[in-house]
Amino acid sequence: MRYASRIDILSRMIDLRRLIGLPEGADPEPYKRAWKEAQGAESDMLEIAELAYVLQADGFPVPEVFKRIGEVLDPPSSDLAEMHKRLGHWSDPLRHYLTAYLKRHNPAYLALGANLFGSALTIARMWGEIYAGRLTASNWPPPDMLDAKAARLETIDILLDGGCAMDARRVKARAVPGDEIHNYSTGTLSWAAMMGSAGLALVRNGRSIDHIETMIN
Repeated sequence: MRYASRIDILSRMIDLRRLIGLPEGADPEPYKRAWKEAQGAESDMLEIAELAYVLQADGFPVPEVFKRIGEVLDPPSSDLAEMHKRLGHWSDPLRHYLTAYLKRHNPAYLALGANLFGSALTIARMWGEIYAGRLTASNWPPPDMLDAKAARLETIDILLDGGCAMDARRVKARAVPGDEIHNYSTGTLSWAAMMGSAGLALVRNGRSIDHIETMIN
């Protein structure tokens, strides 16, 4: 998976449905209904795994990792809201959290069988570790692309709906007091060459640690 992209990984997870197929002894009709109803489950699993490994790499303890995930993926009134307090005592907190999350948001996926869930989770874990390593080693965008003036962290919130939502959730989950949000742009030449991009960067101690790309050409 060294050179894999996120879409490759997601495709592999989805393809497991075909490879693993109907659980032994299962009634095919409910299984077919669950298959149709479970759309989006793999994408949710992959996002949660990415967030878990990134936040762990940031140095947050297990309960705080899943508290932050819950804050960007579930309302405070959710029955998952207090779950993070117990996860530090369990040997596999990611599995426990994903199981609870899917029970709430996509129970049809769990109905497709434990083998499918376990295999998809294995792929999501491997990718999550690779993804976190890549992201936390990066300092893009570099300082010369950043606006000097910082914006409020709450600026992220306007991007929590729409095409940038997943990146906005990640940046919001990672942010801590003292971080800054700066606008960035790759510059005039890149835009003239139809290779430009711009957006928001999360800056900590003068270094970009994450970003949300909002425009490209």
